[in-house]
Amino acid sequence: MTANNMRDDWWKQAVVYQIYPRSFKDVNGDGLGDIAGVTEKMDYLKNLGIDAIWLSPFYPSDLADGGYDVIDYRNVDPRLGTMADFDAMAAAAHEAGIKVIVDIVPNHTSNKHKMFIEALAAGRGSAARDRYIFREGRGEHGELPPNDWQSLFGGPAWQQVDDGQWYLHMFAKEQPDLNWKNPDVHEEFKKTLRFWSDHGTDGFRIDVAHGLAKDLDSVPLADMDPAAVQHVLPAGGAVSPLWGPSWWRTARSARCGTVRKCTTSTANGVRCSTSTIRRVSPSARRG
Repeated sequence: MTANNMRDDWWKQAVVYQIYPRSFKDVNGDGLGDIAGVTEKMDYLKNLGIDAIWLSPFYPSDLADGGYDVIDYRNVDPRLGTMADFDAMAAAAHEAGIKVIVDIVPNHTSNKHKMFIEALAAGRGSAARDRYIFREGRGEHGELPPNDWQSLFGGPAWQQVDDGQWYLHMFAKEQPDLNWKNPDVHEEFKKTLRFWSDHGTDGFRIDVAHGLAKDLDSVPLADMDPAAVQHVLPAGGAVSPLWGPSWWRTARSARCGTVRKCTTSTANGVRCSTSTIRRVSPSARRG
């Protein structure tokens, strides 16, 4: 174990090695990296002197966004292995003195996630649909999207469903945004954080943490900045309905861990924020 990992606040100065499991190491020869491949390379990772590994999404996914369109947050993509493989990998990492961080994607799910399938089946005004961000369209028959937002991946940020309503997707249309004002969403992610903590995870990287708290009600959607999705930090100090300063309060409400660190970086002109939630003791998590 590194000297850093002997500290309770190991995450503050940790050297973290990010792993995209699908391309890291292929053990079974099918041309795709796998969880067992991470285990096989643990001595190599230890010899690098790193403190932690950060696993990019390894969950079941249709790969509309490289695995960030998650179908099941509490399982391993069968193309990458099994839960037994994950447990063996976590045990090998800890034996090597390496912490394990997994990627959690709480801004959106896959459109194949069971909750979204339920939302489509339940229809307008249902409790299931309220877990996502559905709105009525504009125009005489609702044939136009609620406003002119463009997604970060290009094209409209709204997708119409069969009954005429539209759902928000800040990224791909296969990634419907969750409604973090709904307590069901909080409970779902508490279960997810607890699940991976119980399987040896030491911390979590929270994807799109800055976008969880969305104010879509204070002014009509049609009156909002049409470029709000692209405006991570609005000009003139204005508060964007999508990128407001209150996002961290939503992340903290998970209560399964404590938000300890927020970093902001710039890549290709896009500012990105990442929160790390440190694992807490089982008794605290269950309290």
